[in-house]
Amino acid sequence: MKRVLLTILSCALFLVSSMAFAQDRTVSGKVTGTDDGLPLPQVNILIKGTTNGTFTDMDGNYSLTVPSGSTLIFRYLGYVTQEILVNSQTVVNVQLAPDATSLGEVVVTGVAVGTDKKNLGFGLSQVKNEQISAVPALDASNTLRGKVAGITIVQSQGDGGASVSLRGAKSVFGNISPLIIVDGILTQQNLSDINTDDIESIEVIKGAAASSLYGSLAAGGVIQIRTKRGAQGKEGIRIQYRGEYGISEVENVHPTASTHPFKILPNGDFDLTSGSRELTDDGTWNPYPSYNDNFSNLISKQPYYMNLVSVQNSLENYSFYMSAQHQTKGMISDVLDPEERLNVRMNFDIFPSEKFTAKISTSYQQNTLTPVSRGGQGTFFSDALLVEPFIDFTERDEDGDYAVFPTGFDVVNSNVANPLYQYENWEYDDTNERFVVGLDLRYQLTDNISFNVTQSIDKFNSYSKRYYPKGYKTATPNATLNNGNYSISNNRESYSVTSAQMNFNKKFGDFNVSATTKFLHEYNFEDGFNANGRELVTNGVYDLGALSQDNRNIGSYQRETVSKNAFLSTDVIWKDKLIFNGLVRRDGSSRFGEKERWQTFGRVSLAYRITQDYDLPIFDELKVRASYGSAGRRPTWSAQYETFSVSSSGISGSVLGNANLIPAVNKELEIGIDGEFLNRFDFQINYASSVVENDFIQRRLSAVTGYNTQYQNLGAVESTAFEFQMGAEVMNKSNFRWDANMTFDIIRSEITDLAGIPPFTNGYYRVETGEPVGTFYGNKLITSLDQLETDGSGNVINAWNADGIPLSEFSVNNLGYVVLTDDIGTPQETAFYFNDPDNRGAKLQTIIGDRNPDFKVGLSNTLTFFNNLQLYFLIDWKQGGDKYNATNQYLYFNTRAADQEEYARLGHHTNFSISANSLYNGNLPTSHFVEDGTFVKIRELSMSYTFKNPVSFVEDVRLSLIGRNLLTFSNYGGFDPEGYDENFDFPLYRNYTVSLQIRF
Repeated sequence: MKRVLLTILSCALFLVSSMAFAQDRTVSGKVTGTDDGLPLPQVNILIKGTTNGTFTDMDGNYSLTVPSGSTLIFRYLGYVTQEILVNSQTVVNVQLAPDATSLGEVVVTGVAVGTDKKNLGFGLSQVKNEQISAVPALDASNTLRGKVAGITIVQSQGDGGASVSLRGAKSVFGNISPLIIVDGILTQQNLSDINTDDIESIEVIKGAAASSLYGSLAAGGVIQIRTKRGAQGKEGIRIQYRGEYGISEVENVHPTASTHPFKILPNGDFDLTSGSRELTDDGTWNPYPSYNDNFSNLISKQPYYMNLVSVQNSLENYSFYMSAQHQTKGMISDVLDPEERLNVRMNFDIFPSEKFTAKISTSYQQNTLTPVSRGGQGTFFSDALLVEPFIDFTERDEDGDYAVFPTGFDVVNSNVANPLYQYENWEYDDTNERFVVGLDLRYQLTDNISFNVTQSIDKFNSYSKRYYPKGYKTATPNATLNNGNYSISNNRESYSVTSAQMNFNKKFGDFNVSATTKFLHEYNFEDGFNANGRELVTNGVYDLGALSQDNRNIGSYQRETVSKNAFLSTDVIWKDKLIFNGLVRRDGSSRFGEKERWQTFGRVSLAYRITQDYDLPIFDELKVRASYGSAGRRPTWSAQYETFSVSSSGISGSVLGNANLIPAVNKELEIGIDGEFLNRFDFQINYASSVVENDFIQRRLSAVTGYNTQYQNLGAVESTAFEFQMGAEVMNKSNFRWDANMTFDIIRSEITDLAGIPPFTNGYYRVETGEPVGTFYGNKLITSLDQLETDGSGNVINAWNADGIPLSEFSVNNLGYVVLTDDIGTPQETAFYFNDPDNRGAKLQTIIGDRNPDFKVGLSNTLTFFNNLQLYFLIDWKQGGDKYNATNQYLYFNTRAADQEEYARLGHHTNFSISANSLYNGNLPTSHFVEDGTFVKIRELSMSYTFKNPVSFVEDVRLSLIGRNLLTFSNYGGFDPEGYDENFDFPLYRNYTVSLQIRF
């Protein structure tokens, strides 16, 4: 009765408002669904271009007074919106078709069988093809940026795929990767292996409850790619070509000094003492005698090419989708070979009868990579930044090669090599191949029982070669390379999964009950070998036999993992509004310790669809849900076994085996709300609280054990996450449509237990109970006089190397650091560090930063004009979160940082920045090099125009201008604020292209 009264009230309000509208005649009719022919109540009917309209009644009937020539818009949750022009009709009956993109869409991730999204008891995010195709990412690892709340995507370097993690840290050491599934196939693939043009949709589940279906594989969540297939029942062949052509370039250049702090002669040359340079007495910086922009000589715009052809066909009993893509990515330097990728996919679906279906999914990828050093000192970009500009990298020697020692190397006494020489004179090959095939057989035995059998195999092969010819030159003598060096390696992996599943579904009165039981068998085999040697007998012979017999090394390995898993899942739905799910899974794996071979995971979830009971104003669908569950992470292959070291002194124990090693377990409670309102907006809100227990830590052992370390289940991490995601059809007029999406998340992770292990550092990061995962640890500079502590005599006691100095002699200089007032501007000026209260002769080691952001926001908008012209853009905003700029720190030591020039202009001697007791700090982590990583990026931008049916055999032609990583707004001083720390990393680059798509 309440629903009927609300319906009558809503209709009355609409009718009253429509009285002011120009009247012509009354139109009436009935709205039904094409899926079952039943009437649809509460269908929203609007006169286009106005706010006047009505709703259908409980029998699907409506009546509305409209002006002549009006267009009526029929909208209903879960069905495709229709627009109908009313001419002289007085009766307009409408059939609405189900919409596969609505909240009721069938999803397959985290559930035993395909399930309506409205029946999920946990949060699931989807990214559909139309959200990807506007700006297809260069690889699939970047497709989710700004489109899914709770996801962290970090690409701190321009080459290779990005790292992806879901909903906070899952280890005391940081984030772990999610499980990747492609068309139901469990795979070892990276997202970067997948062609984005093949993607139909992506489903993401972030919580342990949702991921519990996958047991010990999925503590980091799950990302499932659903690729394109032929559509059953839609006969016809479709051919598509898409080509993309453009350039890639570095957006930002790390600032370096254009002058130097050394003494010069009147003619501008360096004033050398015993062949070495000395700093100017007054801290003056002078122009170089000549200037070569070595970074620009190395870095240049590079081409990007992509060509794709796909064929899709559907007939009554079968369908298929096939595609081939070739991609070439320039590596930002003429001296580096471009990287190439080939992707081939073939998907076949066969429907010999109504009861039996077979699906075959296959893919092949080949990647040819350029083995440029990715980060650290002595690498491609460190050489480009550190070498002073009076040295010319492009100088040639008497043999016509790039000079290993360009003129001036003797002055700087540099061990830096000329990267142009290296990449011109060595040979390399890095090629990866992957072949994946999956078979899915389904048989409907009765109306209530079905069977499902799958078999998949994922084969990977990696080949690498390095060849340095005899006579190869290095900056300093190098016995390993100068007389020639040859190395090869080959690594293979085969991962197969076999499963058998039985499904039961039956309606008992108001209850719909379904149950699924499944058994999975996994087999993973890895092997590889490597061989290397030095001292080539002659050049041009690629044979290990051409190496000195005394300098050859050969190694190999072989690993096997067997896992057997089974689960039982049960769903009970009452009156299509109260939804319960329970699941239990048992995993047995040879990765677990010998005494702990079997482990249990599971979940329970409950959801309530409020709008099934109450007609809430504006809401079309509103569901609340809660779930609790567990998922795990397996130990590495060698963690449970004993390992030994072999040396000239004999065999000694290295790692002690652990027969009690169990998987790390992520246990999580998730509470959420899903809804749609006004037939134009949808949203999802999640709050999750999780704890990861039994993390793996390699613990040091007492010498009496005979071993150095042992892997143990010790660490624990607690995380909380708040996620909000909304999609909106902001406006929909005849010649203009505006769609928008927003994501927002706040994620916190804290180490809560180390089982008595003392805190320790892992690179720049601190692993300590009570601290967030990802805190920077090092020496902290004093920035305020208020931070100084004194003894009874007024002498400072907490500043390192300042004992006995009265507080009155300190001040804060114009760079914000506490120094001795009388030393400002002199070579003795030193920034003071906090000292260790337990050891006043040492600097205090403490937390100096936190890489975790305050929050993240993604905003995407699609504007469509006249159904042909489309503008799309995505803004990616990360607020807060620090980044450690180790690049700048090492530039300080070499007097190559632009900061140092500015300090000199402000009156500070060079010693202030390069001293091991001051800012440089002997290259130890220090607060001076922790920078704010906040950024706002225009991550994606495209403008496209579609020509529909330009000729009879062409469906449409789409021409697009595309930009990726276009602009970054940030105060960060390095290459790019993205990422956690920078140490001469390969810079992130932006990409401009023109795309042509033709569909036949």
